[in-house]
Amino acid sequence: MPPRHFSVTDRIDLILRGRRPYTWAKTVALSRGTMNRLLQGNLPDPEKLVPACRVENVSLTWLLDGAGAPYVVYIASSADDHATIAQQMLDDEPDLMPIVVTSGQKQHLAFVTTVRATNVDGTVYQYRAVAMIGGASAAADLPAAMLQRYAREFRRIQLPDDDLRRFASGYMGAYEFLALFDANSAPVDFDQVQPAIAESRAGYSADDAKAGLIADVESLDPDQAELVRKMISGLVPKKA
Repeated sequence: MPPRHFSVTDRIDLILRGRRPYTWAKTVALSRGTMNRLLQGNLPDPEKLVPACRVENVSLTWLLDGAGAPYVVYIASSADDHATIAQQMLDDEPDLMPIVVTSGQKQHLAFVTTVRATNVDGTVYQYRAVAMIGGASAAADLPAAMLQRYAREFRRIQLPDDDLRRFASGYMGAYEFLALFDANSAPVDFDQVQPAIAESRAGYSADDAKAGLIADVESLDPDQAELVRKMISGLVPKKA
């Protein structure tokens, strides 16, 4: 018996989630002829599918041959890896809104952009991109640490266990996630996570702060490190 989503039409049906095929095609730069071919089970040139994959967060490999999970998810190997992936995303993308996705004691991070635009053959298509971190769950204090480090709005969404499992394993797409996010998300209350910040800082001494600063400076390239040292030295009062 063939696996679920074995055929092209099965995979398109999964992405559509009840949306009208030709209406959807207009939003992802697919011509009516290309959409016809997809509904008949025939794949076009993979390049034509790239905008749809970007908008829907779909794996192009899966769309072409059904291999792997349908949707792109960053797989964290541990709680620390989860934090590292999240930090890299927030450092690299200034317009990302972090979302804490929870179910019971488990939590993952996702990110939604402001409206983006892509130009395909002279036509501009607008969409919101979604990035998801799956695999190992995030540490309980990660939202607090992220709030402390980044001056951005954070939101939270609660999912049933089954939905969180689908999210974390690449079986929840951008369309479904954004619908849940728009309907059910709420701002993360800084006051509620303040105790976690205080706990994470317990026992944090001046020597710890100094060691952290030295490590940060040493991670820079030589010219940047020298500039930072000069700036710091200018802030230190001179002895009489």
